[in-house]
Amino acid sequence: MKETVHKSKHPWLVGICMAGIVVVYFSLLGQTGFKEPGENYRYDVASYREIDHIDTRYEETGIIDPKISSPQAMCVAP
Repeated sequence: MKETVHKSKHPWLVGICMAGIVVVYFSLLGQTGFKEPGENYRYDVASYREIDHIDTRYEETGIIDPKISSPQAMCVAP
C-alpha cells in the first residue's frame, strides 16, 4: 500500500512562517547575554611557547616507534 503525501492547503503560509523563523534567528544571533570570560578563563599559551629557551632537567634519550600509522593510545607494562 502506498502512503499518500499530505500537501499543505496554504503553502504561502508555510513560506511566511519559515521566513519569519529565519529572520528572528538571524536577528537574535548576534545578541547574547553572556559576559566575556574573566582572566582565569582566558586561553593564553604564549608563556608556554618559550619552553625551548628554558633549561629543563630532562633530555630526550630516544623515541618510541609504535610502527602503527595512527596510534590512539599507549600502555607501558611495568
